[in-house]
Amino acid sequence: MNGNIRIILLFTALLLIFIFNLPAKGQDYTEEEIKAAYIKNISQFVTWPENKEITPEFHIVILGKDDVSRHIELFFKNISINDRPVQTQTVENLSNIKYCDILFINNIDDDQLKSILTKVKSYNALIFSDTKGFAEKGTHINFFLENQKVKFEINLSRAIEDGFFIQSLLLDYAKIIKKSDEN
Repeated sequence: MNGNIRIILLFTALLLIFIFNLPAKGQDYTEEEIKAAYIKNISQFVTWPENKEITPEFHIVILGKDDVSRHIELFFKNISINDRPVQTQTVENLSNIKYCDILFINNIDDDQLKSILTKVKSYNALIFSDTKGFAEKGTHINFFLENQKVKFEINLSRAIEDGFFIQSLLLDYAKIIKKSDEN
């Protein structure tokens, strides 16, 4: 049994090394496609808060429309997360959102972020962004480019405070952000 566990852990580690070192631009994958794949892969290493309302579908809400939102919608067609079919929705504001498991914040400015984070707190949603400085300001996971590769940073203190458990295998591939004094 110990041998089987070691093989599974080794396979998982090798898979993570491959997944988290894909180039941001290349012949096969765009930066937007990689971000969509990351969202799915990262979600496999996260446990949502115990008080999270579970619905038959896994809801991904994309706030703001651009190429990333289109790729997320396409990528998650016919995909399941946590044994639930994914339903994506791209919105310009959060006023009509009833359920949200993952929120991807896209194309918003700093002034809007604080009110968005306040609004989505009741959803117990894992919050992704791709804007410099947003992890420090309260999103759980933020994408950034480094050496033409898509990388991600995790605001671990915020994630823990919000009731998420993030597996250590994922943390090994992330830049860990300390929560800023502003939050």
